Amino acid sequence: MTNKYYAVLIDIVSIQKYVFASNKLKDNLGASYLVQEIYNSLLTEAYKKVIGININPLDWQKNELITPENPIGYIGGGNALIFFSNQDQGIKFIKEWTKLLLVEAPGC
Repeated sequence: MTNKYYAVLIDIVSIQKYVFASNKLKDNLGASYLVQEIYNSLLTEAYKKVIGININPLDWQKNELITPENPIGYIGGGNALIFFSNQDQGIKFIKEWTKLLLVEAPGC
């Protein structure tokens, strides 16, 4: 039996412009940390609200198969690739993710 998944690719636009807006290393590291936290906390929060499962945003690095418990294909460089078992879940996730970004990180 073949599993069918739907992919959502998230891209934080102009990430380098944001991270390197200052020529101070301290500012660059802080901006990079904020972008990382957007994925670590807000992505997992949006996923839990839609699917009801806690996920670890670092699990994708273990090179395991994509499953509902391990749906992240990749996170890095301002991008994230997440898989869903149906299209409706992906659409709901995008709506929740967008809402959380607007409320929790309006300037990013």
